[in-house]
Amino acid sequence: MRDYILCKCSEGNQHIFLKEKKTSLEYTYAAFFQEINRASSFINGLGIQSGDRVILEMENSLAALAVFLGAMMINVVPIIISPKIKTNDLRYILNNCEVVAYFSCSENHYDSIPSYNFTCYSDTPPVDLPSLWPASADEIAYITFTTGSTGQPRKVCISHHNMLAEIHSMADA
Repeated sequence: MRDYILCKCSEGNQHIFLKEKKTSLEYTYAAFFQEINRASSFINGLGIQSGDRVILEMENSLAALAVFLGAMMINVVPIIISPKIKTNDLRYILNNCEVVAYFSCSENHYDSIPSYNFTCYSDTPPVDLPSLWPASADEIAYITFTTGSTGQPRKVCISHHNMLAEIHSMADA
């Protein structure tokens, strides 16, 4: 994913990558890459290391997407959860995934791990970070959990290869 992100952001450079609905701000590929780089720099500055797992309480926002991709850029594994997750399900994930930090859009705080708001990275200056890329495209890019009416949430690990296949399938469609 790191190579894909770098390639697409440099190819698109000044083309519009996305428009944020809430603010109507448009971000070019180059401008959004700066957001990704700031998020990576912030995460790295927290001492979060390659291979560590962080929870992302995902919402539809530029900041959430930047932290998601920024984590992957430095080989940190995001665990995506819904802002509407049940307390028991969240507790199960926290107890079973060796999570080192929690990023959210809300002011949720958990005694067991450091918690951060998605926008906290925005004042971080981007720096050139070392390439901490996995040795194999089969390594985990991100983790999500299924929800169901019965039982515990089930972990689903998405590899870098799977994520690239998803992206290419969506682009083809």
